[in-house]
Amino acid sequence: MIYILAAVAAVLAVWGLLIYIRKTMWDAVHRSLLDLEDAYEGTVVRRSFAARPVFSGRINNRALTVNFSTEKQSGRRLTYIDISLDQGSKVSCTISNKDWLDSQNPDKIEDFISIENKDGHEFIVRPASQKAVKNMIKQEAFQEVINDLQGLAYIFTGRSGIICELVTEDVVKAAAFENMEKNLQILQRFSGVL
Repeated sequence: MIYILAAVAAVLAVWGLLIYIRKTMWDAVHRSLLDLEDAYEGTVVRRSFAARPVFSGRINNRALTVNFSTEKQSGRRLTYIDISLDQGSKVSCTISNKDWLDSQNPDKIEDFISIENKDGHEFIVRPASQKAVKNMIKQEAFQEVINDLQGLAYIFTGRSGIICELVTEDVVKAAAFENMEKNLQILQRFSGVL
């Protein structure tokens, strides 16, 4: 009986430790988002003490949302920083990191352009047949997106706005105010060429 109680206590202790670590991580992210609150006239919402925070604000009079999701892949936990910008685009396209795209959807891709960034990472831009997409990839703001957005998984642009997902194993560092502000400025400049 004592062994059973000890085992239950050990399980509860480990479970409690994991909740504490998760809470501490999301507390750090929450603090970073509070800095965004000041810079981008927004609010941070967090539904419970261990929940992921969500930022809603405005950038140049456009709605901006930053939230988080996670995925377990190849034995490691990845966190996605999901950025939505309510800035419609005349150009509908997707820019995807090829390694990320292969891990998500190994099916054959059609009508694309493959472009390498300054670090040698390959990005797939679709649809390649559109003249607007061909013009977009010549823009400096496009090069900035594939060169400087750290952990870029994909960007989708369309009439409803821009959706961007950045993937990281260190969400506290990736969500630090300096990094988030840099990423938001890059996306804002990119939206200007769309």
